[in-house]
Amino acid sequence: MILNKAASRWGPNATIIRIPVPTMLSEVSIASLYVPPFLIYLGVAVLAYRLFERALRRGLDWTWHPALARFFVSLIVVSALVVHC
Repeated sequence: MILNKAASRWGPNATIIRIPVPTMLSEVSIASLYVPPFLIYLGVAVLAYRLFERALRRGLDWTWHPALARFFVSLIVVSALVVHC
């Protein structure tokens, strides 16, 4: 949050609060072909999921529903990539 003192119609001591807004995701051009950013996130998520799945294979097999556990691990990986990248 950035505070600026501005002389405006509210007076010489008015403070303007500027909140940085993240930019929207836009398509990525690869060889003149527009690719949606979510497709790139999914590609990276598949690679990250394979690493996690290989490391956690025995733990995921001992869960109540292994396929559901694997689905939620992949969902967590995709969500983390979208939120933090």
